[in-house]
Amino acid sequence: MSKIPTCIGRLWHCVSLLVSKVFRSDNTTAKQIVRKTMNIEEMLDRVVVIDNLKEEIDDLVAKLRSYDISVDVPEYTEDYSQLPVYTHNRQLIFMDLMLDEDESHLTTNISRVINILNHIVGEGFGPYGLVLWTKHQEKINAFLTRLDSAANEANLSEENSDNDEEIIPVEITLQNPPIFVIGIDKVQFKRDGGWDFSDLMPHLNAGLQKSNASYFFLRWLSVTRQASQETIANIYGLTRNYENKEKEITHILNKLALNQTGINHYYPGLTSDTYKAFSDILHPKINALTGAEIIPDLSNVETAFTTEEELPVLAHLNRILFIDEIGIDQNEIMPGNIYEVKDTCCPVIVAESERIPFKRKNENGKWEEYKNYNCVPIAVELTPPCDFSNKKVLSRIVGGYIVDYEAHEDKKRDISGGDKCYIIRPILIPGDEKIKYIVFDFRHLYSPAEVELKDANKYKVLFRANHPLFSDMLQKFSSHAARLGLKGLEPGK
Repeated sequence: MSKIPTCIGRLWHCVSLLVSKVFRSDNTTAKQIVRKTMNIEEMLDRVVVIDNLKEEIDDLVAKLRSYDISVDVPEYTEDYSQLPVYTHNRQLIFMDLMLDEDESHLTTNISRVINILNHIVGEGFGPYGLVLWTKHQEKINAFLTRLDSAANEANLSEENSDNDEEIIPVEITLQNPPIFVIGIDKVQFKRDGGWDFSDLMPHLNAGLQKSNASYFFLRWLSVTRQASQETIANIYGLTRNYENKEKEITHILNKLALNQTGINHYYPGLTSDTYKAFSDILHPKINALTGAEIIPDLSNVETAFTTEEELPVLAHLNRILFIDEIGIDQNEIMPGNIYEVKDTCCPVIVAESERIPFKRKNENGKWEEYKNYNCVPIAVELTPPCDFSNKKVLSRIVGGYIVDYEAHEDKKRDISGGDKCYIIRPILIPGDEKIKYIVFDFRHLYSPAEVELKDANKYKVLFRANHPLFSDMLQKFSSHAARLGLKGLEPGK
């Protein structure tokens, strides 16, 4: 029994060491890393190069490999279906725009490139950039126009001014289009009858600098990989006892998972919560690696969407930011669980008269309030994590509802429930393509027995509010519940 305190002490020491390593003051170094130029060579691990003339790309491949970049060079064939399918990410694909040497066959060449991309980019490939290797820079815009149609499921016409040109079918949706396209002029690399790629990277970086978003995503992929590698090394460095390393590391992973939710026993979502714990550990490391960078410059952003176009984009982003869909289990009651209330007698169901009013124009063109809208009754498990982990109290749920977003409303007259309500909008929810409001009414509070919450006929779990959303909801609820007021004596009352 004497070993138990020792083990606990050792575990705490290990976890403390992990935290100190992950949160250690790397900012001193990070503050010195102020990127004033784009260095794509630092972000590349693997690329693909496709050309019908091997002698034109040998020096290109050699230059890329000199940066410790792995280069795949599949043997080109006009039957693109014979090319390999890649399922692991390559950040760049270099491809000759004119794979058909007949320069008049532009449409054919563009179609061929699109079809090759659709074939070689397999499931799980991930985001990538396309570098068009060509002597014909003036043809890049024609390619982009065709690419835009293929990426947006538009069927392209086979009509062409060159009646003799063979048309390669493009009535195909490009499932994973490139996140950016850079044109590289072959001519500027041909010198003295050979090829010189000594200034390849400056050309790529100059092209990339035209797209802040593309640079950001490449940098993000690079820095998250670096942070992940350092985190894994830190954790495995917590123990040097190789005879017990597997057991000790597994024990640490188990503790991190349990700490993520406060549950003190095995449950089906244990492994997924370990991944969530690692995501939390990664955040400060990523911040340390990127905190002082000044590029890409995202300061001067012009309006890119109309209000109608922006709404579904924001709703999708809010789903990513606020909703946790992983490891949801009807039999595990966890803070932040959001349930559809099936029990019509449940006291947290918000009556029509108590709903927040929407506003619409009546037949006379005047704004009027209405509450008779269709909605789905829901409830959120809002027990404070400390009470939940110690099982000190019954679960506490707060009622609310999900309702379709009224996009036609006057923005200045948008709904507001005051401090008694918590509104999330616009948002997409799992299993529904319509944009929604999620509304919680803090006045509707109930503590059901555990067996009730686990009964899907009464409370069907839908998804979970993630940690930031749950924390904000709990804080707003606490502020509402703890309001102080003083009723003084007034004349005539």
